[in-house]
Amino acid sequence: MLFGKKKKLIEYLSKKQEEKALTTFDTILSDYLSGSLKGRLHELEMKKISIHIDWLSDYECINIQGKVSDYYFDIQIEPQIFSIAYDKDEPDDATEFVLQDVSSFYSVLENAILKIK
Repeated sequence: MLFGKKKKLIEYLSKKQEEKALTTFDTILSDYLSGSLKGRLHELEMKKISIHIDWLSDYECINIQGKVSDYYFDIQIEPQIFSIAYDKDEPDDATEFVLQDVSSFYSVLENAILKIK
């Protein structure tokens, strides 16, 4: 990630922490910056992990691509919702969920991975 974007994300999270207004999305974003998001995905046996952050004035999203067994995963996390798509060729048909809390996010992801095993 470009250093300028990383600096913006750190400033954004610092401000949210000062205001004691961290959301679930903010916590996952913080996990990304600390490396624990990628670590957690590895624990779920995801490989070839690629994470990209869209950070625009009107759109914020954590985009994750990875592979578990023979399946490609595409995960999109936005401030209020997240979606998961997986397929052996092209993960197009995403299922959308409300982003309630961090543990339910990882639980939904873990359940999706268990379905393919």
